Amino acid sequence: MLIRPLSEIPWLLILDSADGEDGTDVMREYLPNGAYGSILITSRDSSYVPKYGGEILGELGENEATSLLLRSTWSLSRVPANSWEDRNASDTDAARTIVRRLGYLPIGIMQAAQLVNKNRLALPQFLEEYNERDLVENAALMQLESPSLEDYPFNLSTVWTMSYKTLSRDQQDLLNLMAFFDPVGIPLKLLAEGAAKASGLGNASLAFIDSNLKFRRCKSSLVRSSLVMQNEYLEQLWMHRLVQQSCHLRMNPKMRQEAFDRALALLGAMWPMTDPDSRHHVELWPLQNLLFPHLQSLARFYDESQSSDAALSTDQYFLALLFDASL
Repeated sequence: MLIRPLSEIPWLLILDSADGEDGTDVMREYLPNGAYGSILITSRDSSYVPKYGGEILGELGENEATSLLLRSTWSLSRVPANSWEDRNASDTDAARTIVRRLGYLPIGIMQAAQLVNKNRLALPQFLEEYNERDLVENAALMQLESPSLEDYPFNLSTVWTMSYKTLSRDQQDLLNLMAFFDPVGIPLKLLAEGAAKASGLGNASLAFIDSNLKFRRCKSSLVRSSLVMQNEYLEQLWMHRLVQQSCHLRMNPKMRQEAFDRALALLGAMWPMTDPDSRHHVELWPLQNLLFPHLQSLARFYDESQSSDAALSTDQYFLALLFDASL
């Protein structure tokens, strides 16, 4: 009988959710060496990819996301789990709308599936009763379950809370003000140049990002935590809608007002204000088109807040900005 040394026996080491400032140092010291084993690391820290090799996983495709939701809620139907394609058309249509609303985020889809199963809801009924905000609010009260039915300690709330707690106050402030913009494509120039211009106009609330060095330091930590993604080619930051909702739920009324004021100051500093006769001049269109979705987003959040107990307040300048944009 041939007995191989332990070091020659194939092995697999899985490090799940390897986050934290000391994570790299810990792995450098304790990761095993050898030609017979494999190591799988999952982390929200994108800086691990160039260090250890791997890839950044994004959202699912629409068909994959729809399949995941239907398979995960099969128990509400008499259809076997491996025959989700045979679910009725209303289920399938509702599933496609739900995953589209959730931005095809796997953990969000699993959160929705557990809500469906726990409350014994049909998918069309879930679609009527839950939106993105409801899903994030319920995340704090729920745990995702692994296939072995053991509690898995991460859900929408805990995953982003862990990332959020690693941020400095300045980095949290940047994330909060970004949550008032359109999350699909926030121009870097709106944040960096806008803060510098607003500070130059006397707005001290944006001093924490009013230079390229300060802004890069804040931005890099947000990108590293995967709370936002950066498109280098388009020079934009992107925030998932569920992350955006999580930010709003985390902010108290005072924080929301401060973040709203900072976002408005950025837009005000960058918007090409001119005299009324020239405000629609063709030369202004490129910058106006770049900023318009974010002004729309700011207006939507302001409007929605007026029916709540914590209504946002503003001044005549916001009205003038909306008028200039013809909103």
